Amino acid sequence: MKNNHLNHIIMKPIFMTLLLGVAAAMSTACSSDEPSWDKSWDESWDEDIIKQAEGHFAVPDTHIAGLDVILNGEYVDYSNDVLDALREEAARPAKYPVEVRVSAQDMLKNEIGRHALEMDSLTVSGPLSKNDIRYIRLCVCSGKLRKVNLAKASLPDNTLPVGAFFGSEYYAAKVPLLTLVLPENIEKLGKCSLYQSMITEIELPERIILEDGCLASTPLLGGEITIGKDAVLDDSNPCSTVFSKAGDGTLIINYARRIVDNAFTNAKIKEFRMAEGVEEIAPDALCNLNVESLTLPKSIKKIGVRSMQNLTNLKCLHINFTDASVIGFFESEIYDKIEADMLDEWFDDMPFSKSNHDATVYVPNGTKENFAQCMPLRPFSTIVESDK
Repeated sequence: MKNNHLNHIIMKPIFMTLLLGVAAAMSTACSSDEPSWDKSWDESWDEDIIKQAEGHFAVPDTHIAGLDVILNGEYVDYSNDVLDALREEAARPAKYPVEVRVSAQDMLKNEIGRHALEMDSLTVSGPLSKNDIRYIRLCVCSGKLRKVNLAKASLPDNTLPVGAFFGSEYYAAKVPLLTLVLPENIEKLGKCSLYQSMITEIELPERIILEDGCLASTPLLGGEITIGKDAVLDDSNPCSTVFSKAGDGTLIINYARRIVDNAFTNAKIKEFRMAEGVEEIAPDALCNLNVESLTLPKSIKKIGVRSMQNLTNLKCLHINFTDASVIGFFESEIYDKIEADMLDEWFDDMPFSKSNHDATVYVPNGTKENFAQCMPLRPFSTIVESDK
């Protein structure tokens, strides 16, 4: 009897400790914000996600403009309120992050499993197929997935596939993918791969091929993007181009390729900085660019006709070369142009015609007089010498 009483005395605190531990665990589970995967998952949802692959746009048409954003499987009118809400969502830390590793292609669906419609952030490592990328897009459209990290993943041909995040696969709605970390070995963004996505920022490697429309019509795109000197811009379709209608007005472009071409037509950019080594701005290259600040380096040797026309939002133009004739011709040459019957042609083709002539032009010390007499710059009301 004494031994039983002793055992009772010893076991009671142990039992109470275990009981309190279980109660605490249950309390934590009940108060946690994490979703209950088992209770929230419906097996039919998986089939719904897959069904959306029907009607896939094999070759996206950049003339298709989505007027809706697809959020959680439903169409929402594209509006400033939706844009603001997505900006806020992009700034918040992930609430339900999921991290998976795959050992072979076409295994991602199984690894994601029940998390498909609840996760808001996905990190993947291992080899992925085009079907795996399609499944990620479907999770973005049908679920809550907004942030994708593929830094440790690999893609076929090291390429983000054509139309990877274009439309919703069954309708040309805008896709609410907010952030994407590209694979470390990425070599190409395929045609329209991020076209009409709601991506807010992206980091590009020094060597990258950017195909037609891959970052076009991305209204939330901001931050800094560097176009390295070895980057290849395929803007073969003048109706879309790589960055057409991209940017939210905060985007900064650091450009290092030798020639500036028309990959940025109609983009909305805060600053466009050309690095030393850029030698030429092609005809029409930056026409209609919505830019506040534009920097032309010392290395510029040639500026094409109409190259910077209609920059109506321009506030600052920084010129770092000293030869004003590179940008046009001097007033003293005007009679030569008249005799050659070239005056009207030159005025129509001026690099800065129809741009905001209230912008301040900064030129190197000792060059103000020359630039002030240069025909393309004469309409600018303020030309200031600067040693920067």
